[in-house]
Amino acid sequence: IFFDRSQSVNQIQYCQISNAEFGIRASASTVNLKNCIFQDNVWGIVIEEGRTEIHSSLVRTSDKIGIAARKAHLLVKDSVITENGSGGFILEKSKAQIAQNNILNNGNWAIKAVSSANGVKAAHNWWGVDDPEQTEIIGKMTIQPILKKPINFKIAK
Repeated sequence: IFFDRSQSVNQIQYCQISNAEFGIRASASTVNLKNCIFQDNVWGIVIEEGRTEIHSSLVRTSDKIGIAARKAHLLVKDSVITENGSGGFILEKSKAQIAQNNILNNGNWAIKAVSSANGVKAAHNWWGVDDPEQTEIIGKMTIQPILKKPINFKIAK
């Protein structure tokens, strides 16, 4: 699904997208996702110069990146980002608030922030290990405090 300069707030709920090049791709658009599953895509979710909120969703087994944002505003809450080939998140020149998530078992890194200048807040997440630095957190961001156990995650029906 591709949103290109959409003028409205786009809402997607209870959706499953698999085996696509991009699960969601949004350019200069606002997209809110809730209770969705993005699985077995090349790229899970890609946001460029827009705003996206992701709640209670699963992003897993993307060949490349689970969630990518460039010059964007991103909120990810109560979700699971796992088993993505290259990494869980890549954030370039973006402001992100990532909290109350399970972020684990992602390829080369859990989160990589490039030129985001303290715009990434990733506290209150469970990283799958006691020391989140073991999961390759790259770039400047706030990750403390961390959750001591995984969030209770279930897609609502």
